[in-house]
Amino acid sequence: MKIHTLSMIAAALLLASSAAWAGSYVSHKSMHQNLACVDCHQEEVGRTPPPSEACLNCHGPMQDLIKKTEGFKRNPHYTPHWGDTVPCYTCHKEHKKSELLCANSYCHMKNFEGVTLK
Repeated sequence: MKIHTLSMIAAALLLASSAAWAGSYVSHKSMHQNLACVDCHQEEVGRTPPPSEACLNCHGPMQDLIKKTEGFKRNPHYTPHWGDTVPCYTCHKEHKKSELLCANSYCHMKNFEGVTLK
């Protein structure tokens, strides 16, 4: 009887926490307001980062993005370390503030002055 009751409580908590988790990640940046989770994450509830292909389907091929940002002191879409292989979600965050992977206090902070992420 105790095990059954504990199992029921655990299941209720699990369902409540997963619903809360899903509900807390529904905000989008203005340009993506009409997208559903499945449009980018390729699953009903986006629990894993979307593949870069999902971003590139709308935002264009990587070569075009590299060309758009070639005037920066350091091109954030083509790095000397990894070329164009860094997944989009590494820097671009849909549900929280975006951040440049390389522009941190340990690496190239000053080399990315003037670069802003949307």
